[in-house]
Amino acid sequence: MAGDGMTQSSVGKYRKDEGWCSKSLLRNYLYIFNFFFLIGGGIVLAVGVWSILTEHEFITLLSGVSYPLTSYLLVAAGIVAIIATFIGCLGICKKDRCFLLIYILMLLLVFLLEAKAGILAYIYREKAYNDLQVHLNETFSKYYGFDETKTSAIDNLHQEASKVT
Repeated sequence: MAGDGMTQSSVGKYRKDEGWCSKSLLRNYLYIFNFFFLIGGGIVLAVGVWSILTEHEFITLLSGVSYPLTSYLLVAAGIVAIIATFIGCLGICKKDRCFLLIYILMLLLVFLLEAKAGILAYIYREKAYNDLQVHLNETFSKYYGFDETKTSAIDNLHQEASKVT
């Protein structure tokens, strides 16, 4: 053992930051996770904003509030995810447990918001179709030509349906 340049004391003792599960390695993994979480939060935010901006005119034809609620939940989840990534990076850089605890709680909040939005979207998928079938004739006969927003929404819905077929 004397010929290999290592003594017994150096073999048996490792620093805390050495090895497969060192603090610096875990910190780097958390930075990588934060990067992907930031990208995911941006995508969720973009989908929510796209849903609000492009499909907003058809909401007047639906009687429920589940569709707009799902869109706003996606926007909220995206914003919270982006804020959480910055708080997480701050907690990692400063090695502050308070920031890391807030980061964990915000991750939980994002998960709950996205789960709720997903469940609402799944449940509302059938309801929106049925709602359109039931209320479209009523809306057409009562409001077409009298209510400008509903008339415009019906015209745009007809144009979109014509493009598909």
